[in-house]
Amino acid sequence: MLKSIIKDARLELGLKQDDVAIALGITKQTYLKWENGSTEPKASQIVKLAKTLNLSTDEICTGKRNTKYPLDKFIARLTYYRASREIEVMEAWSHIADHDDFFRSINHNNMTTYEELKELKEHNS
Repeated sequence: MLKSIIKDARLELGLKQDDVAIALGITKQTYLKWENGSTEPKASQIVKLAKTLNLSTDEICTGKRNTKYPLDKFIARLTYYRASREIEVMEAWSHIADHDDFFRSINHNNMTTYEELKELKEHNS
């Protein structure tokens, strides 16, 4: 549910309700209503709410938190399940929001090695 997702995300970030309200340019009372489930944000507020709480707009709209693993753990789990390449591709296809962006990201001219990704992640942490 939206109310628990935004509350949990806010608490994980160590933010007060006032902090979120100020960041969004709304009153604390408006934000409190979102957190207690009596109202929901307008469509125009979802992107800013998602950015403020480090959530995706999909998480806000579906009311479900996504699980993201570090790359090494993701690869280990994928290996554990031993799905066929065809099944992996079909599942990836269904979860990718923008297929053109996906193809641009895997363009061989722009490929980043696993080690480069790992270093980038450590640098950003």
